Amino acid sequence: MNRTMEKLIHFCNRRGFVYSGSKIYGGLRGTFDYGPLGMQLKKNISDLWWKDFVEQRIDCVGLDSSIILHPNVWKTSGHIDEFTDPLIECSICQHRSRADKLLEDYGGLKPDIVAKMSLNEMKTALLEHNLSCPSCNTPAETSFINDVQNFNLLFTTSLGPTETIQNDNQVYLRPETAQGAYINFSQVVTSLRKRVPFGIGQMGKAFRNEIHPSNFLFRTREFEILELQYFTHPDNAFDQYQYWRQYCFDWLQKYGIDENNIRYRDYEEDEVAHYARATTDIEYNYPSLGWSELWGIADRGDYDLTQHIHGTSGGGNNNNNNNKKKKKKKKEKLNTSVGTYFDPVTNEKYIPYIIEPALGLNRAMLAFLCNGWVEEKVIVTEDASIDGNKKEEERMYLKLHEDIVPYKVAVSIYIYTCLHYLV
Repeated sequence: MNRTMEKLIHFCNRRGFVYSGSKIYGGLRGTFDYGPLGMQLKKNISDLWWKDFVEQRIDCVGLDSSIILHPNVWKTSGHIDEFTDPLIECSICQHRSRADKLLEDYGGLKPDIVAKMSLNEMKTALLEHNLSCPSCNTPAETSFINDVQNFNLLFTTSLGPTETIQNDNQVYLRPETAQGAYINFSQVVTSLRKRVPFGIGQMGKAFRNEIHPSNFLFRTREFEILELQYFTHPDNAFDQYQYWRQYCFDWLQKYGIDENNIRYRDYEEDEVAHYARATTDIEYNYPSLGWSELWGIADRGDYDLTQHIHGTSGGGNNNNNNNKKKKKKKKEKLNTSVGTYFDPVTNEKYIPYIIEPALGLNRAMLAFLCNGWVEEKVIVTEDASIDGNKKEEERMYLKLHEDIVPYKVAVSIYIYTCLHYLV
């Protein structure tokens, strides 16, 4: 790990920003506890995001959807079938690793190149670069003889009074908050009489069963996410996409992120996820990672609302086996009420396109910590005398924006004057 990052982690632990999760029991990988200062820093960032993306915008509203949603939500969205990472298992020690991260971190391949590889191509690349197992250090030709497989990242649990997880009681912890906005879209429009374009903002916990959580707060199994789903007319989607790209970039600079440490990375056509038409990452130059994703802005088109229209059509939202015949009869009729919008001015009915700026709060906090990290050399005297022996010492501290810093201190002139008088 980069030396600067090591110093930052030690500093965060020592000063009450971030602690290792369950430390007194030996720790639990991929989990962290936020101390008094870390909790306040994280809260300040999320409060500012909420203010600038929801509270002070007349075109955006807030939502707090359930962490546990109906399992059909995740089936319809594609998470059950598509939400995977490439896994490779060592044949010697059975250590499991992400094949793409091995190629990036140890093989020196660029992320955009690895992203285009098939599972078989990743397996071939691991052997060609002769990468060793990160756990037992066995060479690839011996350790990586198994195929690269897709590993689903959804956390599963059971619903109701049962001791085992079965098909009829299996549910999932949400890996994102976005689906809550999609399944509530029509209710928000109806109850608040919202007109497109408008956004639904949401923040909260999300969970991903990461194969290899790493790099401090960057990749964890439990995290918080700040997401805005902005619904717009298809003809205006490109303009809104460009607007939110710039809005997010400016927001980071507004609260002190050095413009030299952030950049855009536009996905190439073959990198874009199946549900998106275009994607841009705002990357931060993390000390131990280099340029890596901080904020993702995606043009999701009408994919999500269309999926839920089909997913709820013909009784598709009912799991009762006794209704199979009934479902079959209604299959042809689309439930357009869950995802279509009727414009009362133009009399046009359409499925809105969605622009999604999604920010991981943990990664944002890490970016602000790295951005504010200061190391400097200072000259100090070893005794109280003016002419005492001087030596050079290293001083480390955080320099954060006034709206983000955990401690907010003000000195009253009146109090200072009174104290001066008493002295």
